[in-house]
Amino acid sequence: MNAPYVRLGITLALGAVLMFFVLHATIGVPGSRELDLGMACLALMLAAPMGVLILLIMPHLFRRLGANLALYAVFVLIFLGAWAGTRSHALADDQATLHARAAERLARS
Repeated sequence: MNAPYVRLGITLALGAVLMFFVLHATIGVPGSRELDLGMACLALMLAAPMGVLILLIMPHLFRRLGANLALYAVFVLIFLGAWAGTRSHALADDQATLHARAAERLARS
């Protein structure tokens, strides 16, 4: 595989991990080490459109049309899967906790 596509994958993975930790530090319970699935889904929902934008903004780096189309489809599936995960009943308690934490942080600021 071409080096730009490998770098894209590494960049998006690092970006998603960074977004997860920023969300955890911003909304999470201070001092808690619990990893919330809802925050992971939100991080994926932020990283997937970033991948689409990188492909669109830098066409001179990503010249393989077939690979680009496949990546667009993967990014859409990741986004929709993460969105469905945040809306699912399995994460309802996690989402309620996220909203409560965000409201609490907003009230403190």
